[in-house]
Amino acid sequence: STRKESSAASDVYKRQAKATIYTQDENINNNNNKKIRGEKMELSNGELMVMEVLWEGECLDENGEIQALELSKVLKEKYNLGKTSCYTFFGRLLEKGAITRRYPKYTIKPIVTREEALQKQREEAIDKLFQGSFISFCRTFLKDKKISEEEVQEIKNLLKDFDKEEK
Repeated sequence: STRKESSAASDVYKRQAKATIYTQDENINNNNNKKIRGEKMELSNGELMVMEVLWEGECLDENGEIQALELSKVLKEKYNLGKTSCYTFFGRLLEKGAITRRYPKYTIKPIVTREEALQKQREEAIDKLFQGSFISFCRTFLKDKKISEEEVQEIKNLLKDFDKEEK
């Protein structure tokens, strides 16, 4: 009798876990307060640390996943982050749509690439600091720096190539 009750409790847990995953996915996709993939995403330094470890991929299994507890151990070793901080970052990254998680064992998988995240960070920085002007951005970085003739030519070539892509 106890064995049947235990099995039934296990089945209920599995159904609840599946329902939780579905509910979380619905919240990410349908709740306007949450970020969804493809929207601008601002990542804090701690969130970037987590994503860097995931993007490196050394800790991921053959499915590109890692259990949260294992990831927190890697982050503790690499950045001396506490477990609570790690789980806080995991929750934020999940809300922002940068990672997914599945149960059991809180398995994490990155779904935003480094390029996607950094592009969003660059766009946000240019928007925030330079009012969206790429020219102001370039002027700021070139103002106090001497650049070589080779670098000037490389910039010209980049602009020429960019001009070709636009046409």
